[in-house]
Amino acid sequence: MEQFHLSSASPRLLLVMRLPIGDTLFATPTIRALRQRYPSALITAVAAEDNAPLLAHNPHLDDVVVLPFRGDWRGGGALPATLRCLLHRRYDVALCLGTPALGWLAVACGIPRQEFMDFPTLWWLSRHGQAAWNRRHAVDLYATAGRRLDVPPVEHRLTATVMPSERGALRAMLRRLHADDGSPRVVIHAGCSSAVNKKRWPSRRFAEVAATLVERADARIFLVGGGAEAALTADLARRVGPAAVSLAGKLTVRQTLALLEGCHLFVGNDSGPLHMATAVGTPVVGVYGATDPAVFGPCAPRDRAVVVQPATPAPCVHFVGGATLWQQLAAARQTCPSLADIPASAVIAPCLRLLDTPVASAAVTALRPGLLAPAPRREAHLPASAAG
Repeated sequence: MEQFHLSSASPRLLLVMRLPIGDTLFATPTIRALRQRYPSALITAVAAEDNAPLLAHNPHLDDVVVLPFRGDWRGGGALPATLRCLLHRRYDVALCLGTPALGWLAVACGIPRQEFMDFPTLWWLSRHGQAAWNRRHAVDLYATAGRRLDVPPVEHRLTATVMPSERGALRAMLRRLHADDGSPRVVIHAGCSSAVNKKRWPSRRFAEVAATLVERADARIFLVGGGAEAALTADLARRVGPAAVSLAGKLTVRQTLALLEGCHLFVGNDSGPLHMATAVGTPVVGVYGATDPAVFGPCAPRDRAVVVQPATPAPCVHFVGGATLWQQLAAARQTCPSLADIPASAVIAPCLRLLDTPVASAAVTALRPGLLAPAPRREAHLPASAAG
């Protein structure tokens, strides 16, 4: 493979990252590898309003630019002004992390070279090469954008930084909620922003999990999600009782990240909050339906992450480049009925196991000392089927 040698020891790199939340984090190992290879480079990420907060304070980025698509098309809006600003910076290379549809950005900003991910040839028309593509984790797929820039191999370790002021705000919030008494804190995300009929485990199952964790582990439950999921989480809170609080639509992305860092366990569907939790070192239990954990699984050691799947998983949601347009159209009509067959006990068992190990307390104390008092160790009586 031909390598592209940058003429400057301090190149200017523009990373195009208008991505969903989880994918944004999957791309952070590539950012780290670029910084390792080019320590003096100017590295800028271009992101959307939704995912830019996750890239804030990333130690491997120099700055983050929000690319707006709402503006005055006659030339006085925010988008043309943003493009002019990027043009004046004279970037050497643009790396398009995601769909090639945003390839126009490098042209508009006068960037002489652009690198794309190593998608299978004619992937939107042909299935050739898809089998190998669909066996690789998203972290490795994003890293292919830098394959010609002599970057080192990426680590499966996501980056998201919580600032001390955000930890202080979290402490204040927990005091207001009377949730700073030392009980285990569990975040649950029962929704998902895409492929709802393929990725969302039934809410009644989440309610059963939450109620059991309250009963057996004396847990405090925090239900998170976007504004569109507020009704879902409010209903779950009513089912669980006073130990649960619905925060859907009430927290920013940054506040959610701080909450995830300050909790002992995350439980949820394959969605952005799950990967936010792994990025800040919180143990997770993820429920996977139509997505393949080999591609979208949590980037965490086995003692910090458990994936629960149906007995007969049938992944039909693929990473971009992993399905032709015809396959995508067919998948849009598919559901994942076997997801509902996962019993609550299959999720409860690993939750209790993770809460009963030093890993959960380490997630709050060792990684960010002084944040909150660790939950006390307590006996968690697992079902006989999970004891082994």
